[in-house]
Amino acid sequence: MKKLQRLLLLFVAILAFASCGSMEERIRNDEDTADVTVDFNNTDPIVIENDSADVDSVVVVNTPPAVYYIIAGSFKDFKNAEKLNQELAKAGNNPLILPKQAEFNRVVIAKFDNEAQARTELEKMRAQRNDKELWLLKGQ
Repeated sequence: MKKLQRLLLLFVAILAFASCGSMEERIRNDEDTADVTVDFNNTDPIVIENDSADVDSVVVVNTPPAVYYIIAGSFKDFKNAEKLNQELAKAGNNPLILPKQAEFNRVVIAKFDNEAQARTELEKMRAQRNDKELWLLKGQ
């Protein structure tokens, strides 16, 4: 049974690598490429116009910008997350609890669109609060 599982896994891996290689070759062999700048804050649809008749396909990858959260606490029990959330709110913060992910309810104390800014603020908060347990989470 284990031999069959290993063979099946090997077959799936070979198929996966083979299909990725062909896509990479098509991208590398494309001589008529253009530089494209995408504004991810713009929610309008992306329209690509091309008069060339030899275009096979257009691949548009829409990756939203990352969001960086400063986490004050991470709990399996939602009641504990609520308790910290209330304490932070009473102290004048504007905290929020992220949807449960990987069994944890994370309490956010600040949110940023820029990683450098988030890291700078994380260090400031750690020093101001004397709390080395604050940490940064990259989300979307």
